[in-house]
Amino acid sequence: MNLFWNIDIPEKLDDLSDMTQASDITTAQVCDAIGRSTIARSLGVKVTAVSNAVTDGKFPARWFLVINKFCEGDGIPCPDRLFSFVGADAVGRQISIQRRCR
Repeated sequence: MNLFWNIDIPEKLDDLSDMTQASDITTAQVCDAIGRSTIARSLGVKVTAVSNAVTDGKFPARWFLVINKFCEGDGIPCPDRLFSFVGADAVGRQISIQRRCR
């Protein structure tokens, strides 16, 4: 099943059309533009999970493809920093710890 087809995108996305700086956008703004219920329905999660992500200031990394697709379709920035990806620093620390444990 393809989640990216036949999804209604609310008109309120126009509110962010003038936003050109990816550094300015927040998880709350993305959710307000797309709609929390739309995100939840597309991901198969409850609206409270989306609201929790807004409170945390980060979307789970596994949500990236869905949220990025919504944002791309309407010219809304979708910077990686809005997601809980494991960064290079964390990977480096993990490798360092593994080497010390050998």
